[in-house]
Amino acid sequence: MKEEICCAAQFLSSLLRERHSTPEHDKVVRFTNKLQELLRERFHDHWHPEKPLRGSAFRCIRINHKLDPVVEKALLLSGLRPGVVQLPSELAVWIDPYEVSYRIGEDGSICQLMALNCRNKSVS
Repeated sequence: MKEEICCAAQFLSSLLRERHSTPEHDKVVRFTNKLQELLRERFHDHWHPEKPLRGSAFRCIRINHKLDPVVEKALLLSGLRPGVVQLPSELAVWIDPYEVSYRIGEDGSICQLMALNCRNKSVS
């Protein structure tokens, strides 16, 4: 779980740095850390390595012209203002055991950020 969450948080942070005119490095680092912490808490009882697709919709970070609440909370806790930062207006990030994927736009292609081949490794 740690690797998948870290991958997703790093991806969102890279989008934030890419689209924000002058992102403050320490605040972006804080955002990454807060997002990881919030996602670990949220996924605690919703992580099923033996059935990776179970709970996939719950683990999806979704921005559809409105920030996903977990992203918004991580921004606020890191000192970034949600109304000022720019992320894609339509984005879905699926964080599943062994795989992290995303789609930008409703009609965009689904792209894989990470895939772990070893499904029998210990999951933390």
